[in-house]
Amino acid sequence: PPEPAIDAAAAAAREPSSHSYCDDRGWDPLRDALQRKLADEHGLVNSDVMVTAGANQAFANLALTLLDASDCALLFAPYYFNHKMMLETRGCHVYVAPATHDFLPRLEDVEAALACEDPPKMVIVVNPGNPTGTLVPRARLEAIRDACAARGCWLVVDNTYCDFTYDGAAHDCVPSGAGRRRYGPAGRRRYGAAGRRRYG
Repeated sequence: PPEPAIDAAAAAAREPSSHSYCDDRGWDPLRDALQRKLADEHGLVNSDVMVTAGANQAFANLALTLLDASDCALLFAPYYFNHKMMLETRGCHVYVAPATHDFLPRLEDVEAALACEDPPKMVIVVNPGNPTGTLVPRARLEAIRDACAARGCWLVVDNTYCDFTYDGAAHDCVPSGAGRRRYGPAGRRRYGAAGRRRYG
């Protein structure tokens, strides 16, 4: 991790408030800083931030809150394995759209799933893709968002690796439509501290 991050962690360890319980949604100063980051770096305003012990907990919270056992969810191959594992643990039926040559989620796969007899209650997009690193273009995200909103389906966008782009490529976030949820970024990975988690 960078030296300023190490110094800040050492200073925080000396603060008595660092060793007490905090709001279930996370430590307020950190939540405020993350809301500013979402607005300044990603153009997302009116965000409600929850700090979790990693992206897997964030996704588990979403799955447990938004889905019931026997609900359906849609993933895109190649998918992040923990998403599928959590959905199956929840008792959901998981549809997996086939991989495409460019590893991008296809709008036609979303529309076909939403039109089937037992449509998904949640569509999960990972941007950039994990494990591919493929960035989803803004227009594609907006089209999928709009298709999900029109059918009352939750769209969950995992932006855990939004700060890992290369060769000048830009990561896009799109404002919420009805029923859309976004999660990420993962600051611990960005700053080389993947083993650190703040429990409050």
